[in-house]
Amino acid sequence: MNWLQIRRIAFLCGICALLISIATLVGSFVRPVHSTDYFKQFEEAEPWLHWGFGSAVVGLLLSFFGKRFARIAAASGGIVLAFFWLMLAGASL
Repeated sequence: MNWLQIRRIAFLCGICALLISIATLVGSFVRPVHSTDYFKQFEEAEPWLHWGFGSAVVGLLLSFFGKRFARIAAASGGIVLAFFWLMLAGASL
C-alpha cells in the first residue's frame, strides 16, 4: 500500500465516524425518556453524549487526510457536529 491509499482509507474512516456521530445524534433525540427528573435524564443521556462527541472529534481529525474540497467539507461538518455536541452537553448540565 502506498501513501495515497492509506490517506484515502483514513479519510473514509473519518467520514464513517462523522456518520456515526449523526446517527448517534438522531438516536439520542428519538430515545425514550423514562423520567421527568432532569438529573436522571442526563444520566441516561451521558453515554450518547460521549459517543456522539467522541466520534465527531475522531471524524474531524481523520477528515484532514482528504483532498481540497472534500477536506474542507468534512472538516466543516466535523466542527459543526463537535460544536453541537458541546452545546448539547452544556445544556444538559
